[in-house]
Amino acid sequence: MSKLTESSKSYQVKDALNSGEVRCFTDLPECFQTPEMAIYYLQHFTKYSDVNSEFQYNTVPKHCRTDPFLMTAATIGCRVLKDISPEDTGIYRELAVAAIGASRLNLKDVSSRFRDEEMLEYILKRFPGEIHSLMGRVDWLIEAMSDDQLDRCCQEDFMVALDAPAHRIKGCASQYLKLGKLTGHEIVYIRRKGRLDLIARKLKEEKWPFPQFGDEGESMPIEPESMEKLLGRLEKSDHNTPYETIYMACMMREPIDQVVPLMAGNRFKKLLMEMYPREALAPFLKEDVALRGAMLEEAIGL
Repeated sequence: MSKLTESSKSYQVKDALNSGEVRCFTDLPECFQTPEMAIYYLQHFTKYSDVNSEFQYNTVPKHCRTDPFLMTAATIGCRVLKDISPEDTGIYRELAVAAIGASRLNLKDVSSRFRDEEMLEYILKRFPGEIHSLMGRVDWLIEAMSDDQLDRCCQEDFMVALDAPAHRIKGCASQYLKLGKLTGHEIVYIRRKGRLDLIARKLKEEKWPFPQFGDEGESMPIEPESMEKLLGRLEKSDHNTPYETIYMACMMREPIDQVVPLMAGNRFKKLLMEMYPREALAPFLKEDVALRGAMLEEAIGL
């Protein structure tokens, strides 16, 4: 009984499902274990059962995994790319596109032979605005991009430029920084990445850019007239907030030999260690006892 009508397939599978006899494809009688039935079985389980389709896909033996079956599985998000190589099928690119479109998890499994400009164009169009979040989960994504593709991503989202490998960024990442478009969350993220210098560099080139402060929805104060006034604002700011972060970057616009003496003492020692690399602070340790103590504690792990 090698060929079955659609109605007989439906009757047999539904009867087996309803009776609870079939949970795996291999539970079907051997005469039903055909590539055509495998497609029907996967579609039926996806539509009528709460069992994970990935489980059902894995129960189908390899001799039934024809191109049409793989395409069916790919379109419902199964991890088909884990189990095949380009040599196994003549439609690998089509399968990869279908699988990626159905689930981001499939990005990890794309063969290195197909991590090309064409595939990247599809990914960029399929997941606009999501490249930064995908970078942390798909290690090949940035390296596979062309220079033009990476430049476009950086133009659209500075966070991509911030986290991309330095050798892939031509010039300084600050060229992609649009201060007025940053949200408070993004400003603090830049700080946590140890790149306050990028904001400071941009602030040297542009005027105070915050008539309204991103997602905070509040107006920023006008730019202080002096470093002393700026330091006063910094002192009143809550810790690890966007406001404190911006004030720190504003201080960094000024020469370090003016900033560090002004911020000497216990109140600002930790902020100085965020603002400048250790070697840049070294010349000031003799005069700033609090800063010297903080750096010593850091060095011995206290």
